[in-house]
Amino acid sequence: MKRGEFNWTTGIFIIGYHLLVFALFPLYVIFWEVSLGLIITTIVAGSIANFTITAGYHRYFAHRTYELNKIGERIVLMLGALSVQGSVLQWAHDHRIHHRYVDTEKDPYSIKKGFWYAHMGWLFKKNKIIDNTVVPDLVNNKAVMLQHKYYGWLVLVVNLLLVLVTGAIVQDFFGAFVMVFLIRLFCTHHLTWFINSWAHMFGSKPYSEEHSAVNNELVAVFTFGEGYHNYHHTFPSDYRNGVRWYQYDPTKVLIWCLSKVGITKNLKKVEFPLIKRKLILEDERRVLEKIKILGQQKWKKVEVRVKKITESLSNKLLEKYKLVLVYKTKKAEERKEIKNKLKKLGHSIKMEYKIWSKICNKVLTKT
Repeated sequence: MKRGEFNWTTGIFIIGYHLLVFALFPLYVIFWEVSLGLIITTIVAGSIANFTITAGYHRYFAHRTYELNKIGERIVLMLGALSVQGSVLQWAHDHRIHHRYVDTEKDPYSIKKGFWYAHMGWLFKKNKIIDNTVVPDLVNNKAVMLQHKYYGWLVLVVNLLLVLVTGAIVQDFFGAFVMVFLIRLFCTHHLTWFINSWAHMFGSKPYSEEHSAVNNELVAVFTFGEGYHNYHHTFPSDYRNGVRWYQYDPTKVLIWCLSKVGITKNLKKVEFPLIKRKLILEDERRVLEKIKILGQQKWKKVEVRVKKITESLSNKLLEKYKLVLVYKTKKAEERKEIKNKLKKLGHSIKMEYKIWSKICNKVLTKT
């Protein structure tokens, strides 16, 4: 970090509250009795803060993966102060830059600069001037700009009220400060930061190896679904991060549930044929790389077969995607013919995919 780049306000705050956590939490646990009510309040407040970041700051303001009504938008802007991660304008600006220039020098929290830099080191640098061309939609949002202007005061008021109200209810103001403010903030911060560090280093890359983002199930559990980061960086416009039914993504569930009561709408998602196609093309790249390493003449025939079947699958999945789009625009009585086409196409894709899976397994397990 160059001289004069250190962000003293952020630096003193982060270092200061970490020192308080390490000093006060052990003392509180040893000499006071931690009430169940205080623990529950800490978990609930932490969950609200996390959802505000994952569903609000990230998937709504930064990526616009769905639409949120005015009341919901203002709730996010207010509760965003709980997390103390900066204003929506600053957060979304940095995140859009991150996606645009991921893993390059322009990436504000590039993993190429090391785990701890991506995790929290970048926060100690002074914020660069916000480029309005990166966030034109937010600059023209009066509520967003108001939050940005008075964010410091909002942080103070919201967090102070939370501590005072909790302290009054449980009759333990010191405990409320330690648990509901310090511990909650510590957990919320590091869980968010793990997405920038851990989820760019340790995990799988089923969708793309063009960037450092990985899928990490453990990170997903603690960050309300944000750990499926390889998918997110490959398809950032999707309101879901965990697209499989078994993938833990409560943020996706929350956004979907809110759409049923009119708070959210127009949820964007990538159609399954396109997701499947991307997986196949990524596997093709891996298989062809392995064949190149094997280098034997007998694998040349396999290489030709690989290219042929992936081209066929790719074309059929694109055709299926187009048919799905047409199907959605038709009335019920007009859908029968398209449904039959989709059924036949689906069967053909299924048969070819079985062959493709065998080829992948044969090549990728070859030593």
